[in-house]
Amino acid sequence: MKQFTKLAMVAASALTVVASASAATYNGDLIVGFTTASGNDLVYDLGSEPSLVNGETWNLNSLLGSSLNTSSVNWGVIGSNPVGGVNTTFSTTASMDLVPNTVPRTGYTGIRNAVASVYSLMPAAGQGNSEMIAATGTTSWNTETLNPQIPGDYKNAYGDPNSVGYTTEVLWGADNASDAPVQIGTFSFDNTGTLTFDSVSVPEPSTYGLFAGVGLLAISLRRQFAKA
Repeated sequence: MKQFTKLAMVAASALTVVASASAATYNGDLIVGFTTASGNDLVYDLGSEPSLVNGETWNLNSLLGSSLNTSSVNWGVIGSNPVGGVNTTFSTTASMDLVPNTVPRTGYTGIRNAVASVYSLMPAAGQGNSEMIAATGTTSWNTETLNPQIPGDYKNAYGDPNSVGYTTEVLWGADNASDAPVQIGTFSFDNTGTLTFDSVSVPEPSTYGLFAGVGLLAISLRRQFAKA
């Protein structure tokens, strides 16, 4: 009897080690997810938002396989990262016309918990890690962002970050000081399984000067025409 109890305890301990080894602690990185609401979903760690480089690409074709690299796949990017005392939530939308909600202080924790749930089945935390999970799973991309089951799932906590197929999405960042979401850039997904990030273009100081010069010229010409 003692031997049986000891073996049971060893087995339970082994299961605990396996479970903890497969549950990664969310690190604030951006996560891209893909689902067709059946079969398996893919979630992939893109790295932190500040680490993104304009024109950066990720070839995910080998991870997606033929079941997810389709024109009917739902995909999007989410994240939640406290930086400098400000909690920022990141999410994509299908276009510039679809702006995410502001994030009240009371809502940030719930959103971060939902993101952490998606991330929890990663083998480890860090850029480049990925995981396949059944679309019916309680923490799958499908369940959290597309077909939620409980109020705490990501879609219910914040919104739907997904678009369908080979298209371009807008990445937004909203902080918990109730500021309006700000466009950070775009993510594009194509039929080669490649994801591309493009940052928002900010005019150089010389460009601002050019705009000002053109404006003054227009005013001057208008005055001359008025005198004539």
